[in-house]
Amino acid sequence: MYIIIYNIRVYLCWFVWLIHLGEKELNQFLIGDPTFHLKSNGSKLEVEFTLQRNPSHLFINSYLPSFSTMVMTIVPLFLNEQIHFGTTIKLVLTAQLCLYTLFQSSLADIPKTAYLKHIDFWNMLVLLISLTNFFTLLIWEIFQQSKIQSKMQHAKCKMQNAKCKM
Repeated sequence: MYIIIYNIRVYLCWFVWLIHLGEKELNQFLIGDPTFHLKSNGSKLEVEFTLQRNPSHLFINSYLPSFSTMVMTIVPLFLNEQIHFGTTIKLVLTAQLCLYTLFQSSLADIPKTAYLKHIDFWNMLVLLISLTNFFTLLIWEIFQQSKIQSKMQHAKCKMQNAKCKM
């Protein structure tokens, strides 16, 4: 009889000691209210709690940097055409490499699943926009070069015609 009362006292002491007083917010997760259960005559302790993903970590570490890098790739489309082509292309290609590295590091923090997540669609969209900007700048430069070539040929023909008339 004395042993049973002793076990009850230990059992009650465990419940008093097992009240969770710590923070309920981690870097990536919010912790739900934990419940504690003693099993096997008090020799095993089971803890149940829920983890809810904290989206601010993903926004700060993935969405915001990729959005700002994507905006940096769009800016050269609106620059003056006198700005050197090599500078704008280097900016876009460097942004592409930075985006790819950022996406690889952000996917390392996310659990792997068989289906695509929102972050995967966002990554594909940002890379597609950046790649589209690269090809737009490339086509624009080819167009500008052909325009300059045709003006030079036109000026050359005028000079030759003027020499022939003298």
